[in-house]
Amino acid sequence: MVVQLATKRNPAVIAELEEIVEAESQLEPGTEAVDQLTDFHAAISRLSENKTLQMINEMLHHIIEKANRSLQPTTGARAEQAARKSAKTHRMIVDMIKAGEAERAGELWSRHLRKAEEFLFTGAELSTVVDLLE
Repeated sequence: MVVQLATKRNPAVIAELEEIVEAESQLEPGTEAVDQLTDFHAAISRLSENKTLQMINEMLHHIIEKANRSLQPTTGARAEQAARKSAKTHRMIVDMIKAGEAERAGELWSRHLRKAEEFLFTGAELSTVVDLLE
């Protein structure tokens, strides 16, 4: 998705992503931060104009929100560090999209998603998002 966005470099898309990362830079740790950081991921999907991915994202969004709200810490040093790192990574991705660095943006996005999953399930009794449904 980010590869496509970096290849097209649509000014309206970049402007919307810029607004999102600017708002993220002002976030304090907490439930609102978790929701806002999750919304960046939804925006990437929506702005990619890939109808199939948009549909899948919309179907899974409530599960992802539930996982994030249930499993992520919202207070303390770990929550602060996670919010800061996520916002910084989102900013880097937007900068790469603006610069047309599609491959680098795609690699960072993939690494970010893997790290987010690791963070989400570290110390949790659940091992996958599917476990939330049981």
